[in-house]
Amino acid sequence: MEARRKQRWKAAYATLLALGLLVQSVRLAQRHLGQRHDFSEDQLFAISPGTQAILGRLEDRLQVKAFVTADVRSGEMALIKARVEAQLKELQRLSQGRMGITFQDPSVLSAAASEAQSFGIDPLPVSTTKGGEQNLQLVSLGAVLRYRSRTEVLPWLNPWSLEVDFASAVQRLLQDEKLRLGWCGVPLAQEQAPIEYGQFLGLRERLKRRMDVVEVPVAALEAGSSIPEDLDLLLVLRPQDWHPRAVFALDQFVQRGGRVLIAFDLVASSPWGTALHATQGSEQKPSGLEALLRAWGAPLEVAHVWDTERPGIRRVIVQDLDENGQPTQQGRLDPVPDPACPMLPAAAFERTFPATARSEGVQFFWAHGFRAATPPPGVTRLDVVHSSPASYWIDLIEQTKGSVNQIEGQTRAFLASGKGQSIPLAVVLSGRFATPFQKGAPAPFDATRDERGGKVATTEETVIEGQADAQVVLVGDSDWLRDPLPGDYAPILPSASAPNLALFDNWIDWLSQEEDLIAVRSKEPRDRPLRNFQEEERRAEGLYGPDTSRTSAEMRARLERLDQADRRAARKRWLVMLWPVLSALALVFLAGGFWNWKERSSA
Repeated sequence: MEARRKQRWKAAYATLLALGLLVQSVRLAQRHLGQRHDFSEDQLFAISPGTQAILGRLEDRLQVKAFVTADVRSGEMALIKARVEAQLKELQRLSQGRMGITFQDPSVLSAAASEAQSFGIDPLPVSTTKGGEQNLQLVSLGAVLRYRSRTEVLPWLNPWSLEVDFASAVQRLLQDEKLRLGWCGVPLAQEQAPIEYGQFLGLRERLKRRMDVVEVPVAALEAGSSIPEDLDLLLVLRPQDWHPRAVFALDQFVQRGGRVLIAFDLVASSPWGTALHATQGSEQKPSGLEALLRAWGAPLEVAHVWDTERPGIRRVIVQDLDENGQPTQQGRLDPVPDPACPMLPAAAFERTFPATARSEGVQFFWAHGFRAATPPPGVTRLDVVHSSPASYWIDLIEQTKGSVNQIEGQTRAFLASGKGQSIPLAVVLSGRFATPFQKGAPAPFDATRDERGGKVATTEETVIEGQADAQVVLVGDSDWLRDPLPGDYAPILPSASAPNLALFDNWIDWLSQEEDLIAVRSKEPRDRPLRNFQEEERRAEGLYGPDTSRTSAEMRARLERLDQADRRAARKRWLVMLWPVLSALALVFLAGGFWNWKERSSA
């Protein structure tokens, strides 16, 4: 017994000694090594090589002033603050002495509070509960970056997006001049009503934070103006019924080596999913760019794409029924899987193209596809976004199908035809382009003299062809970039979601040759959705989606089946929860049994 007691004391002493050495080693490593490693699966908090490359281009000192509340009472917010401070210090370490950081607390220093307010850094009210009472604390977590004579402001530092926000800000500071982007297609003057569906106010504000946005009116191009040569990029949104003279101006911009992103949408929709040309009693108008696209080797199909394998979820308004099965004045928003607004996963993107190499998803609505064609000599075509192989062409949709039965019926008819194919939804063209205006430049349009759609005369102007290498991104949809509806109506139809905007930013960065930012922005957490047992069982029972019951008997039968599905889901949920607990207990018992056997054997 005495020998066993001495062995236990020796083991305890050795354990304490090892712990002390470990603590001291960690302190020495923190003091002298300054190395960190991210063990997360996504490497989300590891600084990417793209950010390091941007920091490596600093020639003078970058000064960062962080306005941070020191004493944060909320536990969750305290973790966020600690994460942000650690990331800022890691960025400072990687700058190799070219970046300095100072922290100021606006809640303590009135001068810091005034300075933060002057930069638009406003504190966020954070709720905390103590002793049963709920209190609000104003928490600041922003920063101002200064480099040479330029300044960038990050009003709120989010640990999940801090690296890309910081790298983007530094990239803007390194530019002697802001990039100039031409905005064409949807006039800025018409964007005065944010509630009107289909506007692009949010997209424009997003671009203005990093570029000078210059309006390029289509009417001016039709009247004979050219696209300014000093533009770095041109964004064309929803071109419709362009006169050949405007098309000529776009063609000549590309022939001079311009970089362009064109988002098509031949059918503009109302907030409730109805084609505006149908409600207004007018004919659907083409884009006017058809001849240009054929010359480029990327003809756009007028029909929509119906992706039966990757339907996206949107919501439709369903009226409630009374006891007699008659519609009431009340209703609800029910989810509907719709192949006309496909939710495209990572497998839909071309992985050899930098701007889509790590894209995780995008959702289109009433998208058009591009026909297969051979581009002209000197031009490379790369299809970068595809629908699934179980996709079909469907005639122009004048109204979204608000019935699950209608959608499923259309899908069954397509599948029975056996003519599914993968359809390109976005195309990238690079090289020296051919022009369709070899016979002469179209004469400017004069509304007082010319009839729209009539024969167009040509002028003696010089037509440029293949003067410099150009890059063009063509997307068969523009709904993925428009503003969402306000409030509860936001999820009715697809709009500018975070994944959609990330893909747009990547294309803009590729066109502006800022590929370091693409690598940084691609670092997003992979989607790991929680398993919804209730949804699984209801789908298996055929009960997921809107309630199509019309009689009391049908409603009672549906409720009984719902109860059965929910009970099965509850059983599965408990089994999944108990399995790791039981496995851990089994391991503990095994370890205990092994230890007991070893002790008995040595006794």
